[in-house]
Amino acid sequence: MKIRRLASSPLTILFICAVVIYCIVLWHIYQNSEIAITGDAAEYIRSAHNLIDHHVIYCGDLSEPVNPDLFSRRLFMYPALIAFVIYLFNNYYLVIGLQMMLVFINVFLILTLLKEMNVSEKWSRICAAIYLIYPSQIIFTGIIMTEILLQSFLLSAFFFYSRFFRERTLMNLFLYNLMLMGAVATKPVMLYIWLPNIVVHLWAYAKERKRLILVFPAMLLILISAWSYRNERMTGVYHFSSIRNHNLLNYNIRSLLTVKYGQVEADRVIDDIEMHAEQRNTYPEKYDYLESRIKDILKEYPLEYAAHHMKGLLNFFLDPGRFELCAFFNCVESVSFSTLYNRYGYGAVFRYLMRAPVHMLIIILATAIINLALFVSFFYFIVARRRIEFECWAWLMMICAYIALITGPIGASRFRLPIFPFLVIIFALTRLRVSGIKSVGPLIY
Repeated sequence: MKIRRLASSPLTILFICAVVIYCIVLWHIYQNSEIAITGDAAEYIRSAHNLIDHHVIYCGDLSEPVNPDLFSRRLFMYPALIAFVIYLFNNYYLVIGLQMMLVFINVFLILTLLKEMNVSEKWSRICAAIYLIYPSQIIFTGIIMTEILLQSFLLSAFFFYSRFFRERTLMNLFLYNLMLMGAVATKPVMLYIWLPNIVVHLWAYAKERKRLILVFPAMLLILISAWSYRNERMTGVYHFSSIRNHNLLNYNIRSLLTVKYGQVEADRVIDDIEMHAEQRNTYPEKYDYLESRIKDILKEYPLEYAAHHMKGLLNFFLDPGRFELCAFFNCVESVSFSTLYNRYGYGAVFRYLMRAPVHMLIIILATAIINLALFVSFFYFIVARRRIEFECWAWLMMICAYIALITGPIGASRFRLPIFPFLVIIFALTRLRVSGIKSVGPLIY
């Protein structure tokens, strides 16, 4: 009877349907292998092969002249995972299967957290469904990129963090920091999380008065320092990742200048900076020159850039994922809506929607509705009177605001995906408040 009841439960049916959908999508990706290696995938795969063959993290071709930028552009966690799979099975496509497993582990963590927060089974199932069938979530599961792994590390970190404040055990705090280390080692966007993490531990120490708590933040600082020192040995510059300057110049500043002066002038300025950088004799000189030019431009347009950066927040929360949809459906145009807007304005976005294929338009509109609901619930969660316990509320606010602000003008759905589980959890909690439920257990006050 128990087996029959379990098999017919709504959650089991949801999981079965989700597995079927994921398998169909992943089979489509397997049949169209160019989807799996879109975007940054090629650099991660090269890094994995270089790790196996040459014992070095380098995302370029070592048979060609060495580019120092490529020693630090990609971090080591994801290439190490790909290398492990290649070493064991000689097939990096199995990384996609591993990412699918992570997705279902993540939904289990989401359901566990919602249960501990006394969210009803009905709304837990709804949130699990949103997480599992969200188009960007499904597509990026099948692409060799860091989004799913970073999402898994962050969600696991929050899981152990919330457990620490419930169980008061230092092992949970250690595991929380271990997961954060995995996140920092996966993607450079996590570099500055060490600073709010110190604040988190100072608060925990103020409540618990255990001195060992103050030691845990050093885990992130040791990791960041060690990798930066490694990069100094390789390139002559002490830095965490070269992608920082690359993104600031080619995305943030380029998009700012495009909005202000047009694409032709923006491209001319960026090309001129890169040409003068290449004329430097050494990599440290090139690195310092790029950094100084970036700072000069940001100082020249402080208010314009601040406004431009804040507009990126809107794209971050609302972008419906044109980039991954175009990759999945093999469209000619594969740039994101944020890129389309930065180059040609919001009018270009609407013009695209007017001529988009019907199947893509349906997915985009459905995704946009979900994004809008999550966006509204997030801002309601900030000011809602009834919240989960303060520590968890503050951490959710911190991680969502951190990723959104660091991403800035290049805000797109792929950059939102690492915090997507948190937006889903927040949606469940704010839905409880909107429904007028007065008490949802000891975690709400």
